[in-house]
Amino acid sequence: MPIINVNFNEVPDEIMPVDPGIYEAEITEVPIIVETQKKTGHNLRVNMKITTENSPMNGRTVRDSIFMNRIGNTKIKNLCNSAGIPVGEDGLDTEDLLGKIVTIEVGHRTFTTDGGEERNFAEVRKYIIINEV
Repeated sequence: MPIINVNFNEVPDEIMPVDPGIYEAEITEVPIIVETQKKTGHNLRVNMKITTENSPMNGRTVRDSIFMNRIGNTKIKNLCNSAGIPVGEDGLDTEDLLGKIVTIEVGHRTFTTDGGEERNFAEVRKYIIINEV
């Protein structure tokens, strides 16, 4: 029988979203293109882990879903530039992003559940370009 050695009295009842702020993050999986929930287009899904040292958010995960349209393409370009990957007329091989470190600005967005409850979630507001590619 598996035993989980955790004092559940010290475990919070709810996982709080990543605090707003500027963080370094590592892209932990090859970004993939997925259909939107409403089937109105496609998102580029980017999974990252915060790597900012001496931050209480270090080790937390963040996911960005970038809607693939003209505005989203600008965010994808900024993602690549933040990762140090030059992009141009040949497009992007998303495998090139795996393991790259990017600088992100995280904010909170509020939504209402189907049950009428308001909840916050963390979102990547933008990718910050530290060094020009």
